[in-house]
Amino acid sequence: MFYSGIKQLDELLGEIEEGRIVLIETVGGLGIEVAMSFVKDALKRDCDVFVVVSGGKERDIKRLLEKWMNRVKILKSGESFTFQELYTISLITSKRKEKFGLIEILQPLLIVHDLQKVYSLFMEMTENLRKNGITVVFTIDKKLVEDRVLAMFEDESDIVVEIEEVIEGLKIRRGIRIKKSPNMSPSEFYDFKIDKDGIHIGDKVV
Repeated sequence: MFYSGIKQLDELLGEIEEGRIVLIETVGGLGIEVAMSFVKDALKRDCDVFVVVSGGKERDIKRLLEKWMNRVKILKSGESFTFQELYTISLITSKRKEKFGLIEILQPLLIVHDLQKVYSLFMEMTENLRKNGITVVFTIDKKLVEDRVLAMFEDESDIVVEIEEVIEGLKIRRGIRIKKSPNMSPSEFYDFKIDKDGIHIGDKVV
């Protein structure tokens, strides 16, 4: 079983079984903080982890996971995402020994390739991951894709966590909710904050 590592979010999510696909719908860089909390919790439970990132984000991942790097396998993709790289990414997911992973490349893939090619790759990856009992977190910036595209990826995911950001005058209000889960009901939005002490989830947003 896996958890987000965020107490209030885990109460909404419940336990995450092996082989589940988790999609975090982000706003800018907010989602990576949540995704990394899942990763860190898996590492604290003595689970080895793999991370697939584009080259530009490798340094950030190493910084965030510095004290666990001996148990993290970083698989770096190039920026061009050629046909050969897509094949390699697919191959990566079919031969992993780790039981938990983070795949942080959906957004750059959608910029470089047409939707159908990326979606086919996503389905191929999720099939391999489920078959091998590997739990993986994907992130996608919901402000950079159409609603119909989000819906396609949501349909292929077991769990969907949505983050929102609303500007109200001079204030920014952030919320987080469970949009889809096999074990729990969808939730309302809850207040969501990130500071130097970590991630905080407060009361329901009204």
